[in-house]
Amino acid sequence: MKNNARLIILFFLLVALMLCLFFVYPIFNNIQQGSSDILSYKGKLIFLDAQSKLLDDFKEKYTNQNFDLEKINQVFIDAQNPVDFIKFLEDTAVSSGISADITLDNSAKKKGATESVLVFQLFVKGDFSNILIFSEKLENSPYLIKISTLSIKKQEQFSLGKQIISDKVDATFLIEVVVKNKSI
Repeated sequence: MKNNARLIILFFLLVALMLCLFFVYPIFNNIQQGSSDILSYKGKLIFLDAQSKLLDDFKEKYTNQNFDLEKINQVFIDAQNPVDFIKFLEDTAVSSGISADITLDNSAKKKGATESVLVFQLFVKGDFSNILIFSEKLENSPYLIKISTLSIKKQEQFSLGKQIISDKVDATFLIEVVVKNKSI
């Protein structure tokens, strides 16, 4: 009887062990796998949330800096169509009280000027003080301008064979203006 009792106990222990192995262990294993998946999804969600915040910050900064980029882009002239810049030069000359003749100096390209610069030659006439005002306006203009050469000559006027002293001068400006890069 003791052997029967031991066999019955052993049988119930084996059945209990089998129940644990085939029913309880898979359930605990699925719970563990599910919690791992939840933690993984939570980590991905935190990562995506951080990426979303970075994207929102970038969009905000881009809209704020886009205006600055446009202003910077306006500093350069269009090499293919410098009409706006020439109009600026003409308007500046008129507002300074001088007359100006503006030409694009192609000879500067032959002398080694870079492709990122256009060279203009300006022949101006007027009072010396107005020419100084004009040159100051060029230096303070919204464009990237370098006055590379400035020569000023007093105008000679004759009346009845006599030379008259005049306060008018002729000036020649050679200016370099930075152009937009073709990739912009």
